Amino acid sequence: MAKRINKPEQLPEWFKLERYDVLLELPVAEFIDQLIERISLFEMPFHGINDDGQLKVAFSPLLDTGLHAVNNAPQHARQMEGKESIRPITYSRLAYMDKRARGAGAYGALADRGRTLTVIDDLDAVINFDTFDHAIPMDEGLAVAVNLAEFTDEKILTDIAQLLPFWRESLKHPEPKLEKDKAGIANLTKIIIYRAIPMLDLMFWEQMREVWITNDLLAATLHPDFTVSGAQVGATRKPFIKELMEANFLDRMMLALDKEPHLYGWPVSDFLKR
Repeated sequence: MAKRINKPEQLPEWFKLERYDVLLELPVAEFIDQLIERISLFEMPFHGINDDGQLKVAFSPLLDTGLHAVNNAPQHARQMEGKESIRPITYSRLAYMDKRARGAGAYGALADRGRTLTVIDDLDAVINFDTFDHAIPMDEGLAVAVNLAEFTDEKILTDIAQLLPFWRESLKHPEPKLEKDKAGIANLTKIIIYRAIPMLDLMFWEQMREVWITNDLLAATLHPDFTVSGAQVGATRKPFIKELMEANFLDRMMLALDKEPHLYGWPVSDFLKR
């Protein structure tokens, strides 16, 4: 059973609500980036937290898996079509890009340690392109390269429109149906007013420490003016945060924002006044 946290002194020392005041000064686009980073943390593997209470996340690069990952790729990934303006990135192209990146020192300290980041160390070696030169399958879709130098925007967009149905059918990713009536610009206002970012930080700390912060303490910590009760946190704030982390929620919200793109550049404080 998770330990119950019901006193302010039991919260992590690094958490100070006033530190989040700077969020109101960020442009809306950067505020959303901060939100997305928090949500992505819940999907990452981790080892716990350091003694000073800071998060210690463990990342798992996928490039050390070996050629068996290529040979076991789905057959449809080997047959993905493309056009001259836009085409799927193949494993051999990725290896070439990685080779150039390592040569340019793009990986910094990792390269200095001599760590092998891919299964290809010498691109002059003989490569079996029958099993290596095909599209890279990904859980969420397809990695592609766009030829911006030789083709107009109109041509690229036309090609994408023609290729998308084939790619979706081949990868079994039908176009998602966005529930436009359930998410929009109003939800960004909720995210700000509900103080979702500091709440997510505390929720992640809960998960890392395997503890439970009571609703009353969350209310008092996030809303020290006592405008929100513990009952309201349980009835409205937590369900909203859960919905926020569901698939397509942010997509629907940003679809609405894309119709008013000037809002992305507004400071969050100005957005609240609109």
